[in-house]
Amino acid sequence: YAEAFSAVEQARQLFHTIQDHRNEGICQSCIGAIYAGIGDYPNALSSLLASIKILERAGDKLNLADAYGSLMYVHMQLDNTEQVENFHEQALIIFEEIDDKHGQAIMFANLGTYYHDRGQKARAKHLLKRGLALSRKIGLQYGEAAALIVLAKLDIDLGKFIMAEKLFQDALAIANERGYREHAVTTLLGLGGLFNKQDQPDQ
Repeated sequence: YAEAFSAVEQARQLFHTIQDHRNEGICQSCIGAIYAGIGDYPNALSSLLASIKILERAGDKLNLADAYGSLMYVHMQLDNTEQVENFHEQALIIFEEIDDKHGQAIMFANLGTYYHDRGQKARAKHLLKRGLALSRKIGLQYGEAAALIVLAKLDIDLGKFIMAEKLFQDALAIANERGYREHAVTTLLGLGGLFNKQDQPDQ
């Protein structure tokens, strides 16, 4: 992280010197991501907010939406629901404006997962289904698998074990086909827990 920070900060200063605001803003966002990665959320927030001002001036809507998404992630770690929703909306507005369906799908999946982790099942399911439908529409299989996994967990909570198993198996098929190892592990653990609830120790 220290080496990454040093390199990106040097790049940011150079872009600032030559008044390349777009790349300066991208570097500032990367600095925020580095701080978030080490759990330094106050510096992550200040860096990302600074990047937004720069990217707004540069007119770079895609990276501006990504910066809002990063702010949403940081506030998720801080469990600040009001700001999570605020930055989700800001990012989604831009993604819809520039017709970036990939970004929209990720926003829906991330917020749906956030609500699931906090027990808000109805809101989680609504958002995850939107993310799933959009991921399938544009062929974003990583997003599809992620949404399927959380939807399966929701069905377990509701006692819908047969449906949960189907969703897990669908996610596992995608993970194995595409080499998404983290998704594969998460899915197998989910299936193990599901079979345990159904008193199927061999499975």
